[in-house]
Amino acid sequence: IALQESIAAGEAWIHACRKMLDATSKRWRSSKHEQLDVDESIFNEIDGFVKHRCVNLIEVCKGQMQFGFKPNTAKVELNPDFETKAANKHVGLDDDADNANENAPSIFEGMLPCFGGSKGSEIESQLLDIQRGFKSKMDMLRHLNYDILDVKATRWSDDFRVLKADLDNLGTVMTQIIQSAFDSVVTVEAGAELLEDFFYLAKREELIQAVDRRKDGVIRIFVDELKWVQGELGRYYEKVPPVHESHPKFAGKAIWARTFRHRIEHNYRLLSRCTYLTDTGEKLEAMSLYSKVERQIDEYVNRQYNEWVAQLPEDPSVLLDIFLVTREEQDNGVATLRLNFSTELLTMFLSLIHI
Repeated sequence: IALQESIAAGEAWIHACRKMLDATSKRWRSSKHEQLDVDESIFNEIDGFVKHRCVNLIEVCKGQMQFGFKPNTAKVELNPDFETKAANKHVGLDDDADNANENAPSIFEGMLPCFGGSKGSEIESQLLDIQRGFKSKMDMLRHLNYDILDVKATRWSDDFRVLKADLDNLGTVMTQIIQSAFDSVVTVEAGAELLEDFFYLAKREELIQAVDRRKDGVIRIFVDELKWVQGELGRYYEKVPPVHESHPKFAGKAIWARTFRHRIEHNYRLLSRCTYLTDTGEKLEAMSLYSKVERQIDEYVNRQYNEWVAQLPEDPSVLLDIFLVTREEQDNGVATLRLNFSTELLTMFLSLIHI
């Protein structure tokens, strides 16, 4: 901010001086009838400070923002109100990205996020190597034997050129880390977490673009999963799906379908809470396909319910009129007692438990 204010102040000063010189030149011509010679070199120092030195230092500050992150050693507590709203609100994938970003807590600002998965520690180690490399460059900058704000110090141009090349190299290494991290992503959850983590880390334009190129790949994983669920529903539409042996026939089919519903809904919520996702063709396809699969699952469950209702006895209370225990004579003449509770009622009650 101080550098931006310095640039604004320098430009305002130059503008005011030029305006004053123009007015003086006009008055000189009108009174002396001759051209006033103005030495434009008086602006060289301030112009060089504003257009070059301050702009260069802003690049250094951006490098600090990008590569000067700190390890996340302390536990960060989220706002409970945000957690509750995020858990309860079914945010659509087409929600405005700006509104989503306003609601997202800036918990990773200047801090290295915690990376999960089998490669999490490796990613964190590689990013800390970048941070240490950047810190060494900053240490060299601090020990320069001249004032970096002095525009007469011409050695700054060479030092900054070397520094900028080093920053570009660090950016290239970080881009490779982003690409390598996403190459191993096979689930929506892992992809959504990486999108959020690298979104908060990326400040330089090339890194933002590197993350941006990966968001469609995460949505494609979700789309592929939706298509797989569609295929499973079609495959077992007229057949008995692999249900647990303790589940009744119709309720077991409904539970099997609802398992898919919970699975895709979980991934949908993950993507909905991913503040980085914006409108893309892949996203619109995912939205449309999710709604379609959701309706198919509901139709399948309703179909099982209707078929279950259709096979129920007209008056189930009749089954309660039978004796609960009966006496049976064995071949050897020994009488035994047998439980005579209706198996139809047992099946019906079991189905009601799972509905």
